[in-house]
Order: sequence, then C-alpha cells, then structure tokens
Amino acid sequence: MLDYEIALHIGAHKTATTSLQRSLRRNPLSLQKCGAAFLPTLEYRRLLTPIENRYRDGGDAAGAKAAFRAILDDHATGRQRLILSEENLLVLAKPFDTRGLYPRAVDRIGRTRELIGNRPVMHFLTIRSLSGWLPSIYGEYIRHFGYEPFETFHARAGDNPLSWADLASAIRAALPDGDTLSVLTFDTYLAAPRKALRPMIGKGWLRGFRPVSRALRPGLSAAAMAQVAAEGPATPRAEMKALFEAAAAAAPRENGAAPYRPLDADTCAALDAAFAEDCVRIEAHPDIRFLG
Repeated sequence: MLDYEIALHIGAHKTATTSLQRSLRRNPLSLQKCGAAFLPTLEYRRLLTPIENRYRDGGDAAGAKAAFRAILDDHATGRQRLILSEENLLVLAKPFDTRGLYPRAVDRIGRTRELIGNRPVMHFLTIRSLSGWLPSIYGEYIRHFGYEPFETFHARAGDNPLSWADLASAIRAALPDGDTLSVLTFDTYLAAPRKALRPMIGKGWLRGFRPVSRALRPGLSAAAMAQVAAEGPATPRAEMKALFEAAAAAAPRENGAAPYRPLDADTCAALDAAFAEDCVRIEAHPDIRFLG
C-alpha cells in the first residue's frame, strides 16, 4: 500500500464548494510543492462515483474496493497527500427532513470510507448560516429535482431546528479511530481562502497559490427566482437546469440584483443566532477541529 494521507472535503452544498474545488484544481504546481495532489471533482464523479454506486447496490464488494483504491493510488503516486472534494457525499436528494440536516450523509460517507480502506482520512465539512443556506440549497434542489414552492421545501424539516452541530457530531461519531473531522465556515473561507485551505493541503509553503475568494455559483436573484416560480410548475424536471440558466442570465446577481430571500428578517436573525450557537458547540467538541 502506498504511503499517503487522504483529505476528504464532504461539502456541504452551497458553502463555496465550487470555489474551493476550483482553487485546488487551478494550482497543481503549488500543491505539488507541498507534496499534495487534487483529484478534480468531475474526475471523482467519473471514476469513483460509479464504483460507490455499485458498492451501494450490492455488487462485488472486493472488486469495488480494489478498483477504488487503485484509482486513489494512481492519483497519489509520488505525493504525501491526496485531496478529494465531493459535496454529494452528503446526498443532495435529501438535504434535510424531520431527522435533521443531511440524514443520509452518515451512511453515504461510511460506504465511501469502507472503499478507501484502512488508511486514515482527514474529513473536512464546510457550513453556513441557514439564513443564507436555505434559499441557496432550495434553488440547488429544485434545479436538480423539479419545482416546488419554498414553503413546501422548508416544511420538510417539520419542527427540527436543523443543527450543523448535530450533523458534525453524527459524522464524527461514525468515523473510525484514527480519522479526523475539521469544520470550516463559509464566511471564513471567503474571507481568507488561502489560510482556510492550509489544513487540507498540509505542510509546505503555498508559493504562487491563487485561490478563488468569491462564491462562483451564488443563489439566484429575487427577479430570477420569480421567473423560475412562474415557469417552474409547468417545466419538466429535465428542463429545470435550462430554466435556471435562462433566469440567471436575465437577472444576474453580478449586476447588483437583489438576492432571493424568502425568509423574513426576524427569522434570519434567529437562524444566524442559532448558527453562532452551533459554532460554539462544534468548537467545544473534543473530537472535532473547528477552523473558524
């Protein structure tokens, strides 16, 4: 077995994951100088996701593990650390329900962890206040799975307050001994992406490293979402992505258009306060590293 570490960024969706992934993808020489390599997310989905799906569906377990590990070894050759980033390990199809945030995440991460094998893994989770995350994840959800009103989407939580601290604790409890979990906030990444990525990349001086310090796929503007709401109910699921692209182009956030904000100010304030409490809980957890 080749001697290298794995850093696995597991999302969450709509927490600057695209920016983080592009930062890693566009700086291969800087990573190489640090002894690290990044398997681009599209390559992860092309090479590793089909193996994960076969393993989930009860296929040849030994063959799946061998194939998965061979791909990791190939991309880690000559490096001390292989970095992976795939937010869909949290399962976009079920971002929350009455059980809490990402109720299928622990099982999905666990299967991937079995495929990786005995090698210790450093897991990284990026989180964001629900005041901004809920509108953004709503847009991402209906873009993939078809239109429904925000109220219907949000009601899936029932009375569950949706706690990132609960999710992080559940993930940490399911990880094997020797693995680690670090948690980073959306705002910290955007404010100082180079510093935020340091624990993921590892040792060495990031000479020439040029991170992306803005959200590359921000949520829709209010005007764009109004177009989606008007046309979405009659739009087939397969055509929703095209509708989103057309609406975003007609009223882009980059031109200063007001963002989509379905929650009132009092609700947003309460969610921001709850997020601050979640961060305190995560920082106090003895087996989770809080990166700010």
